[in-house]
Amino acid sequence: MTRRVRSLVAVVLILSLVAGLGIVAAMAAGNREREETVAGVEPVTVPDTLLFSTYDQQTGRSSLAALVPGHRLPQPILETAGFYPPTDAAISPDGNQFVVRQVEEIGGRQVGTVIALATDTLETQWRAQVMELATPAGAMTPNSGPIDERPQLMLDSVAATADRVYVAGHVWQAADPITITVLDRVTGAEVARWAVDTGGRAPGFARLLASPDGASLVVLASTWDTLPSDQDPDGEEGPILYARLRLPQGTVEARTVVEAQPGTVPLWDGRPTPDGRWLYGVVNQSARRVSVNFLDLTSGAIGPSLDLASSEQADYFPYEHVVSPDGRRLYVLAPTTGELAIIDLERQRIERRVAIEREAEPADTSRLERLLTALRGLLVREAAAKFSFASGGMQLSPDGSRLYAIGFQGEGYQATVNGIWVIDTASWRIAGHWLPGTSPGGIYLSQDGRYLYAPRWRTNSSQIELGVLDTATGVEVFTVPIGTPDVTTLAEIYRRTFGRAPASGTLPSSAPADVRPIAALTASADPASVFVGHPTTIEARFVDPVTGGLLRQGQGGVRYDPPDRVIAALAYRGSDNPVTVELEPAGYARYRGQVALAKAGPWTLTVVAERDDSFDSRAYRTAAVTVLPTFDGTDGRAYVLRITTDPEQPVAHQRTLFRLAFVDAETGKPLPAEVTIADGSPSGVFTPLVSFYLGVDGGATTGRFEPVGHGVYEGHVTFWEAGTWWVEVSMRHADGSVVPVMVGAIGVGKQ
Repeated sequence: MTRRVRSLVAVVLILSLVAGLGIVAAMAAGNREREETVAGVEPVTVPDTLLFSTYDQQTGRSSLAALVPGHRLPQPILETAGFYPPTDAAISPDGNQFVVRQVEEIGGRQVGTVIALATDTLETQWRAQVMELATPAGAMTPNSGPIDERPQLMLDSVAATADRVYVAGHVWQAADPITITVLDRVTGAEVARWAVDTGGRAPGFARLLASPDGASLVVLASTWDTLPSDQDPDGEEGPILYARLRLPQGTVEARTVVEAQPGTVPLWDGRPTPDGRWLYGVVNQSARRVSVNFLDLTSGAIGPSLDLASSEQADYFPYEHVVSPDGRRLYVLAPTTGELAIIDLERQRIERRVAIEREAEPADTSRLERLLTALRGLLVREAAAKFSFASGGMQLSPDGSRLYAIGFQGEGYQATVNGIWVIDTASWRIAGHWLPGTSPGGIYLSQDGRYLYAPRWRTNSSQIELGVLDTATGVEVFTVPIGTPDVTTLAEIYRRTFGRAPASGTLPSSAPADVRPIAALTASADPASVFVGHPTTIEARFVDPVTGGLLRQGQGGVRYDPPDRVIAALAYRGSDNPVTVELEPAGYARYRGQVALAKAGPWTLTVVAERDDSFDSRAYRTAAVTVLPTFDGTDGRAYVLRITTDPEQPVAHQRTLFRLAFVDAETGKPLPAEVTIADGSPSGVFTPLVSFYLGVDGGATTGRFEPVGHGVYEGHVTFWEAGTWWVEVSMRHADGSVVPVMVGAIGVGKQ
């Protein structure tokens, strides 16, 4: 049975609005922080490598692959079965070795193995079988039978010191001691085997943490008072067991039972402070409360709990967090409220609270431009629906000048992921919004700060891809299909293990020689707003990722691999059946094609430059084309429905006067008194039913509007949440049928 993953749905509650200059100065010193020693440990260099795993359902085998920053050719490095994802790997204190683990079925046995790989060459150094569990003939396997009758071997955790690798394992359902297998770090040979008594309790998950000096090993294990079963899948959790072992002998120096509410000790994803004294983590105490909790690793005692209070009340707050390179500060962001808390991990206190300022709309933006901008943001909720929250994953640039965070839109449980925010730490404002309308499930930064990685669901697909962005411009330079959200970097594994960042990154010896920046693909539609059935031209360009300029033939400073074909796909409201067109060459590094769309509303554009012998480039634009419906008048002219509101900017929870009026599509003049719409509207007895949708997942409200003039209708609406609302009008045709038509959108502000 796989370990239970606790819900990361969280509340970040933070009050104040202004950051002190001391914090800005501290973040600006990010490069210097990397060079400092912590607890007498010299800075360590770790290769700048990204790791991800894939799984083949037909063969049941997993593969571990690596991607070097700036290169689109991932390197398969390990194929195995029963493989734990690389996010659970361990790394040695010198950064030269990382260790993964697996449990696989071999001839009626469950066999647990650890595999050591060199971080530089990514080659396997050794494999060591550490545990096995015989499955008697006819016995239940881990994937069959009732939960309470399924035996399963668990390799819970791995920790490494200068000369040893420690592996914790146990048998699911059993109250037997936890086994610690000790291996020689150079050869993988078994050196010793220890048993950690659980006091008769069945362990759930055991985590190992070695002290920075390698003198002690802490074992933390969750336990069950009542094991999960088919009748009670959740079971009843017991206390956490703590034991500290003296190394290298393995003698138990201290042990205790940590009595705490389930989920309040950051056992699963907590990180140690650089001195090894504390384990800390961001914990969601309830749907309305988030805190930073500490556990003393020298004694097992529960430490301080820092409650992150909020200036707003909501049922749900997603949160993200990142640690400074030296491991001294923790930054916790509530993206739906724009509030950030900065935690001093050494003093265990909240140092500052700041409010993130979002970019204001330019004062000269026209009403039409605001409407089209709103329309282009309509599909954000649909694209983001597959990731309902994000925890962790925020990144800090090497110089401390930028925070990269997963963006959100909406409030409370209606909040959905919306691209990536670039937060300027000098002004605490969102200075950039990258990949709007996409739903990244995490973000990872190369150690030199040049590339940002964002795994996400592929547009109109159930596949996961990895987008690679150049942080100089925010342009996505290429994508890699990976099929799994289990992505990490060697530097991230090091930070999780030792509580601080490695000193710097180096390219692995296996890295490709071409280090030029990769040409980025951009896409556009012209015109971006068209009437139903009218053509729009789709253009794809390869550009310099630094300057944004179109590539020139013979330009040597950018790596450009001409694609074999370029395909544009336009999807209506996240439809799985997009309209596609193959774009033709229209000059060097430029492709064009035309398409006419038959349905009113915003259409999302995805352009893929396909290469048969390499990976693809991809450009994505939410609501790149806005298609407006037209209505034929009895005078032979085309008319559209114009939307106006009073107040001009509606506000959530306040009554808004909403008006629809037929106007000439070319001149904007009102519908003449002697003209009617050819399909039977308007008429004196027809009152349109108008529906408003907060995305496809946010519910709807409706209202019947009354005629107040020829072809003009009014009604009052109260919107219960800020955001962009679809406007759909049910139109009556001459045959008496009523057909819904999407006619536009409006933006609703906060109260």
